[in-house]
Amino acid sequence: MGAGIIGRPWGSLIKRSLIEDNNLRFPEGRGSEDVPFMGALFSCANKFVFLKETLVKFRDTVGSLGKTGKRDSANANFENYSHIRETLKKSKIYPEVQEEFEYILLKQIIGGECIGNGALKQSNKEQIKRLFGKCKDFYLNLPPDLFKERNIIFKVKFALFKFALKHNLYFMPRFARIIINPLIFFYGIFFPLREISLRGLPEE
Repeated sequence: MGAGIIGRPWGSLIKRSLIEDNNLRFPEGRGSEDVPFMGALFSCANKFVFLKETLVKFRDTVGSLGKTGKRDSANANFENYSHIRETLKKSKIYPEVQEEFEYILLKQIIGGECIGNGALKQSNKEQIKRLFGKCKDFYLNLPPDLFKERNIIFKVKFALFKFALKHNLYFMPRFARIIINPLIFFYGIFFPLREISLRGLPEE
C-alpha cells in the first residue's frame, strides 16, 4: 500500500460520487495526508484500473518539505496507516489483509526483507520517543506468528524493533544497523535478496 500500490491523488481519476457517498476527506493537521485518503478510497471502491501509460507529469521540487529531510516520516507513516487500518476494519477487510498491510507499514518504518533501514533510521530521539509512545502496545500485541512467511532479514529487524519498544531503547533503531547490515551481506551471498510478492498481485 505504498506509492506503488495506492498511488497518489494527482495521478488518479476518481469518480466524484465515490468520494461524496463515502464522505472521504483528507485528514487535517498531518503530513502525507494523501496516504490515508487513497487508502480509504481503495477500501471503498468496487473497481479500479491501473494504466501503464504516462498521462500526468509530476514536478519534483528540490526545496520541498519531502526533500529537506525535515519530515518526521516514521510518525507520519504510522498515523496515516493507522487511519487506513481503521477504515479497513470498518469495511471488514482487515483480517484478510492484516499480514501484508502491517508488513508494508513496517517496511516504511524499519525496512523490509531486503537492504534498507526505513524512516526510523533518520528520526531523532524525540521523534523516536514519540513513535514508541504511539505504537508500543500495538506492535507488542500483534500475533507472534503473523510474519512467519517473511525471511530472516525482516524477522530480525522486527524482533530488534520489538525489543527496543519493550525496553524503551530509543537508540536502538540506529544501533540495529550494526547487527542487521552484516546479516544482510552474508544472507545475500547464499539467497537472492528479494521481497515476497504480495498475494493476489501480478508480478511484472
